Amino acid sequence: MKQIIYFIVLLAGGSLCGSPAQAQDGGAPGTSGDPLQTSQEPLIVRDFKINDGSDRTSNRTITLNHTVENGVPTFYSVAEDSTQVGKEWRPYTAQPVFQLSETMGLKDVYFRVANPSGMSNIVSAGIYLDAAVTVESRGLTAQVCPNPVEASATVTVEGDVGQVQVTVYSFSGGVCLTQVFKSSSFEVDLSRCPSGTLLIRLSSGPYYTVKRVIKL
Repeated sequence: MKQIIYFIVLLAGGSLCGSPAQAQDGGAPGTSGDPLQTSQEPLIVRDFKINDGSDRTSNRTITLNHTVENGVPTFYSVAEDSTQVGKEWRPYTAQPVFQLSETMGLKDVYFRVANPSGMSNIVSAGIYLDAAVTVESRGLTAQVCPNPVEASATVTVEGDVGQVQVTVYSFSGGVCLTQVFKSSSFEVDLSRCPSGTLLIRLSSGPYYTVKRVIKL
């Protein structure tokens, strides 16, 4: 009787050892382990950018812009070390965010997505983490780079400004530089300023902004 039942099961294409899903009960993304692998077309990540393609940021929290082909992701993994991406998984969102490590400098960010059908390719992009922060501002927006700075910094003021008054203060409050520029982009020589934290006040008419930079 057992032989007859076994023969009927085989004819019906069944298995006496459980379903394929039960047989592949491995680690799932979200905590640890890899997503299930099948023979379906793999996910492909394209157009990977950080903060819409920005090359610098003073905010450790960044946005990971990308597109995905060949399916709908359910998890993503991101790391600054290529050997760590794929070891920790998070629920997927269309614009995931990531917090960079604290040290300033160039950051390489590695990213991949996954779903129960498999994992995507690994993509990467770089961004420079600045120490520059806006200490105080009123109607004026500007960028100061590089930061940290050794001798000379490039200042770019947004908008149409006639002239810009630059005053640089040391951390102790002393003025180490005062200069006027008649353009919205210029170089400021900080070689005579002391090393450490500097405050750069940029003003144009009633508008101003104060930026904090690190002098090496």
